Amino acid sequence: MKKSIVVLIVLLLSIAGISVPAHAATSNAISVTIDGKKQSFSSSPVLKDGSVMVPFRNLFEALGATIDYEPNTRTITATKDWIIVVLQIGSKEATISEKPLILTQVPYTDKGVTYVPARFVGEALGGIVDWDSKSRTVVVKSAKSVNTDLQSLMSKSDVSPSAIKPLLTSQSFEYALLLALQYGRSNAIIDVIIESGSASDFILRDAIAHRHKYAIEKLLKKGVSPNAEQPKDMALLFATEDWKVRTYDASGKAVDVEKPVDLSIVELLLEYGAEKTPDILANAVKYSFFNHEVVAFLLENGFDPNASVFKRVFYNQATNGIRFYSVGQEELIMKEHGEQYETIIETAAAVASWNPDIVALKNVDALVKHGADISVLSQEMLDRLLYLAKWKELPELVQALQAAGANS
Repeated sequence: MKKSIVVLIVLLLSIAGISVPAHAATSNAISVTIDGKKQSFSSSPVLKDGSVMVPFRNLFEALGATIDYEPNTRTITATKDWIIVVLQIGSKEATISEKPLILTQVPYTDKGVTYVPARFVGEALGGIVDWDSKSRTVVVKSAKSVNTDLQSLMSKSDVSPSAIKPLLTSQSFEYALLLALQYGRSNAIIDVIIESGSASDFILRDAIAHRHKYAIEKLLKKGVSPNAEQPKDMALLFATEDWKVRTYDASGKAVDVEKPVDLSIVELLLEYGAEKTPDILANAVKYSFFNHEVVAFLLENGFDPNASVFKRVFYNQATNGIRFYSVGQEELIMKEHGEQYETIIETAAAVASWNPDIVALKNVDALVKHGADISVLSQEMLDRLLYLAKWKELPELVQALQAAGANS
């Protein structure tokens, strides 16, 4: 019976935080190291119900976080890069970048010092935390050290999934996946990385930019949404534009590589529910001077040619000058031009008028063939497009423009 109780206690302690021996409470003082350097805290770490508790400010700041404490609610907020950790003294509830979780030990205050679980702090900030029972030391490998080790391992062509796995934390695995994409590592490594954590739309966009269809589908199957929140069509924007990405060759030298649009990836995103928002088609019309296939593909897959979009192309016909604004530059546009909207055919007409390339005119032609209403165009623009359509020998567009009242 006693043996069973001891086994149960050991199991509970291993779940509660840093696992320590049953006799630990009566042993020597506990120390903490970060990347091999012993830390000096304002108050000594203590054991509480099998977990090592440390002064919250000392460990958070030693790991590079900034601290804000709200005394009225007894809430601790630690911020490092994009990571925001929120705890409340006396509560097991915490959040890491707005994701809720339950602590195994409650943060508490004793003699004016607030203590928090060491493992939670280290891992919340992207580190790896171990317990050295012989020296009674909490061993913390910081996120920076983890990422350095990942870079070193990933640079080796013979790196194995088993070598990578111990370095995958809740914060490091997205960086690990980016490295795998940049170094062109095997799908087996992609698998172990993606299976290790909860991926975000940010890493999905990295996979899209690298045109790594296997990783993209793996992330989508894992439940990553193709509709990012800010803005929600960012995945499709990445998929429908050409990109230049950083890669590394066999010698480890950084090489920037052009990644053209892969329509099979666009199709994959649509299959997994990517929304057919008007900005996607407008953006393709705006930038795809030499890639008419993208515009044609979107129209064939149900994008609305008559949708109204935030005006991002400003063309001065008198000077034949034009300025393009990207998605996400709405505040700048409103500051310089005010809030304006236009239909996609107006965007395409402005681009074709400024750059009378056959591809730009084919985009206008495709929009018209899919039902775009050209009656919204000014007489001056209709006449200009008619001239260009005749010049580029696009008879169906010529006919449509003449029917809309364009004059030679």
